[in-house]
Amino acid sequence: MDAILSGFLNCLEPLHLVTMLLSVVLGVIVGALPGFGAATGLILVLPLTYSMDSSIALVALVGVYAGAEYGGSISAILLNTPGTASAVVTAFDGFPMAHEGRPREALLYSNVASTIGGIVGGLVMLIFLPVLINFAFLFGAGEIFFMALLGLTLIGTVSNGDLPKGISSIAIGILLSTVGADATSGVPRLYFNSNSLFSGIPNIPVMLGLFSLPFLMQGIISRRPDAQQVHFPAAGMRDNARLFCRTLREVLGRMKIIVLRSSLMGILIGIIPGVGATVSTFLAYSTAKDSSPTPERFGKGAPEGIVAPESANNALVGGSLIPVLSLGIPGSPAAAVFMGAIFMHGMMPGPSFMEHEPVLVYTVVCAVIVASLLQFVLGMCGIGFLANILRVPLHFLVPAVIAVCAIGAYSMRGIGFDIELFVLFGILGFFFVRMNYSISAVMLGMILGKITEVSLVEAINISASRGGLWAYFTGRPLSIVLFAVFVVYLAYVIVSGYRRGRKSRDMAKDEASLRIPTLFQGMRRCDFGMGCLLLACGAALTPEALSYPDNSRIFPLLALGLLFAGSAAVCLRALFMPGAYAGAVDGPFASIMGPRAAVMFAFVVVYTAVMLLVGFYFSTLLFVLVMSLYIRCLRGSRLEGRMLFVRHAAFSFVYTLALWFVFSEIFLLQMPGRLTL
Repeated sequence: MDAILSGFLNCLEPLHLVTMLLSVVLGVIVGALPGFGAATGLILVLPLTYSMDSSIALVALVGVYAGAEYGGSISAILLNTPGTASAVVTAFDGFPMAHEGRPREALLYSNVASTIGGIVGGLVMLIFLPVLINFAFLFGAGEIFFMALLGLTLIGTVSNGDLPKGISSIAIGILLSTVGADATSGVPRLYFNSNSLFSGIPNIPVMLGLFSLPFLMQGIISRRPDAQQVHFPAAGMRDNARLFCRTLREVLGRMKIIVLRSSLMGILIGIIPGVGATVSTFLAYSTAKDSSPTPERFGKGAPEGIVAPESANNALVGGSLIPVLSLGIPGSPAAAVFMGAIFMHGMMPGPSFMEHEPVLVYTVVCAVIVASLLQFVLGMCGIGFLANILRVPLHFLVPAVIAVCAIGAYSMRGIGFDIELFVLFGILGFFFVRMNYSISAVMLGMILGKITEVSLVEAINISASRGGLWAYFTGRPLSIVLFAVFVVYLAYVIVSGYRRGRKSRDMAKDEASLRIPTLFQGMRRCDFGMGCLLLACGAALTPEALSYPDNSRIFPLLALGLLFAGSAAVCLRALFMPGAYAGAVDGPFASIMGPRAAVMFAFVVVYTAVMLLVGFYFSTLLFVLVMSLYIRCLRGSRLEGRMLFVRHAAFSFVYTLALWFVFSEIFLLQMPGRLTL
């Protein structure tokens, strides 16, 4: 008890508070930057803690960690560009709510839920730290496999109501996760003799491409110019205070069970090494959706769809630090950096750390709670400013966000190929969105696919000396429970998918006035063509997958099997179920201007090529200037040519200078290309 009190008093010291406030601010900024995240933020701050007292250093790192996990939701809500992989789930409902004209409300839900999740995580650490360690020991390779498998199955709930396309999307994600050297055996797979792909496809460029480019372009290439324009009234301090009180009452009242349940999920999953924040946020979201009396609202701006993942996300901060402090086992990249800081200050994390440095341990625990409160205050103070980001004109917003996304894609590995991946998946994401394939399922399948494969291969290797794989799974009670949950949920997804399909067919029969397209018209034609294309790709990759050794071929073949099943179902539906396409004669691309879309993506491709040749800052200056002028002219300009050019040139120069100062001078990042500013 004395150690807890001393730790709490340490956190309230002025120097600790100021340090934590500054670190939380930095964490929120880094988390909101697309492609960055908690691990990147901790790495950037780590050198600054060399000369600090160990207590102040660890408090600063906790502040960055907590702030970054919250900050990822800001860009996810406002721009549909998740700052972190775990914020992908927040974008499902956060972005639609913001686009309905309620960005302040969405940000408040995120802030309140993140705060409560962080506090719950800290309190659980405070009370049950020694006890919860035993929970982590229950999870071996088999349990992690079933957890990840359950997550992959749950993705069916976010497949845009189209089960065949959802299966195909999951398959594409899993297939992407198998590219590069096998994590367990080192066998190179599906890398096409490319050195850049030998280490696999990184998540960040794929995430930024899939989520940012399609939606940034939508407002410009749409036949309705204002389709993506957000309209919402200005609000003063009194309005924001009133909205905050209403949001807080709703979260603590109607949604208190969701918050508590999601927070506990985040803590428990955070304790398990190797599972990650994305699993916790997705499980929390899926559970909230399944338990809701109105699940159809999810994906359309449901507050529960923001509260659930954000509670789990920030509660995981406390959960992930439990095995670090007590066992010396990092469960995530961010936790690994934090553990490195403990080593750097001459201490050994683990049981001896708990025994010999109890005050420091509980200082870290209390810092999780205090950092959550500081993050709450910062979020409240900046709510008006953040909401107004959506007021920035599209002709400035689009090129500015694309430039930041390019930095985020490049920053993890420091190779130009990742920027090319960002552009490639941005173009693919555009077609996926138009064709109603789930980019969320692709992204989550890619993240969870790696976890699932590694845990399965590890379970196979362990089971070889324990009577086989089935004996290994059935000999572990928790594995049996998780397997049962997986089977039940799989049955639920299949039955509900069948019911939705039958309901849609019945509705099509009732609506006799709707035109049914021929096989070569509208959405029916596109579905058939896309299904055939994916089947052909799968057939081309199958011989390569069959050539790998036994354990290395399991997941590529599994992904290809799912791809064949989903794509074949799409083709068969297009051939033999024309009623499912009633009213879809125009097709998925009728609402956009094709030439304009081609020009916009050409801008991005040329920008990437010029960047890799002459340097980031010079190319960004030209890109922002030319693209902003083009978009402004498309949407109509009331300014004369000279004044228009001067204004856009000034914005391009100031914005490029700001990027240089922040990323090159403060964060000390090396930008791509030869010629720099």
